[in-house]
Amino acid sequence: MAWRRICPDATITFTAALQRIGAGHLLVHHRELFTATGWAVLAPFRSLVFGAAFFGLWWWQRRLRYLLYLSASFTLFTIGMCAQTIGIPHDIAWNFMVSGSIYTAALLALLDGCYKRTSLKPRYAVRLCIVGLVLLGISYFCFEDPSLKARLYVMNFGLGVLTLVDAVYLGRAAKKMMDRIVAWVLLGLGVQGFPRTVLSFGTTGESRDMMAFVHSSYWTWMNATYALLVVLVGLTLVAAAVADVIEELQGRAMEDPLTGLLNRRGFEEAARKQIAKAKGRCFSVAVCDIDHFKAINDACGHVDGDAVLVKVAELLREKLRRGDVVARFGGEEFVMLLSDIHREDARDLIERLRRAVEDVRFGSEGLKWRRITASFGIAEYRVGEELEDVIRRADKMLYVAKRNGRNSALVDWLRLEVQVEMLTEAGWPR
Repeated sequence: MAWRRICPDATITFTAALQRIGAGHLLVHHRELFTATGWAVLAPFRSLVFGAAFFGLWWWQRRLRYLLYLSASFTLFTIGMCAQTIGIPHDIAWNFMVSGSIYTAALLALLDGCYKRTSLKPRYAVRLCIVGLVLLGISYFCFEDPSLKARLYVMNFGLGVLTLVDAVYLGRAAKKMMDRIVAWVLLGLGVQGFPRTVLSFGTTGESRDMMAFVHSSYWTWMNATYALLVVLVGLTLVAAAVADVIEELQGRAMEDPLTGLLNRRGFEEAARKQIAKAKGRCFSVAVCDIDHFKAINDACGHVDGDAVLVKVAELLREKLRRGDVVARFGGEEFVMLLSDIHREDARDLIERLRRAVEDVRFGSEGLKWRRITASFGIAEYRVGEELEDVIRRADKMLYVAKRNGRNSALVDWLRLEVQVEMLTEAGWPR
């Protein structure tokens, strides 16, 4: 191959340049690692490109913090490959210990990035046990009983098991197709470590026999699989990251920038999905309006007014249940879709929320002595009814609550029941 003809000459030139600055001894003894196969140069270069790509994506979308873990993983892998092939440290036992530790850190960063992407928590106890045994085994066979073969067994088998455990866990928890694809790629990454362990059976047991090592089937397999896996894993995670960025941008179009709640468009889409999945279950809609909000803005300023909106939004998120949908429709108005709940229970839930708003206190001078309250209107969804109609009925109840003195929660059936009682007293039949 042309690469094999070019690589030795380029490496010799690079070695001579390093020797002039006093660093040649680090590379001379490991030049065989560069010349044995061109894959040795391709893998770290491609890994560095992916590391830079993930960092660039994070710089663009700072909220996707898992991208930093992926960037760190590919960067650490590059450092580990360079340390191993160049020979830093020079002693091969220490070189294996250092590069093995860096590879382990790179794998952990990769797995942590995948966990943070799906908001799952790693199984730290299992991970700590596996990593501890791997590093302990490498250390023992580097310094106590030097054996290249044994430490290859330990590292390949241990890191393979670690990857498989996390891949299976991520795969079982995956809900989206892209999450499943990532889990399958990680599974392949873990499985390939076992053939590498088998190939290391023929590797020399003398830890300082460099020539035998670089011409072994293990070294060839390692460089080939590393170069291919870097591309496969990198492209898969780039595709997942791009999908997340697109989803993030779409989410921002449906999000209120001040409170972080859904906006009207986002609420309508989420609410319709909830109702479609309900299959006959009941829903209630609640509309909230902060009392005298214009007076708050006029007296305290828009900064304090925004602080009130943000705090009320936080209370809505905290007090409502998982599965409920909440949005800011504009100004001081919030709308909630309460899932699987009748209007009586909805009123109890909203009443607790109303009291929480009433009890909140602010630290700013303008709001320190001001009592913040809110009014609520509640309506129960009727089968076949349009979402706008339910919101309109709840909004009417909100209007009545504000007319009756504010700081209260009214349900549409209460008003109907009062009307029925008045008609009965007047002689009308029920």
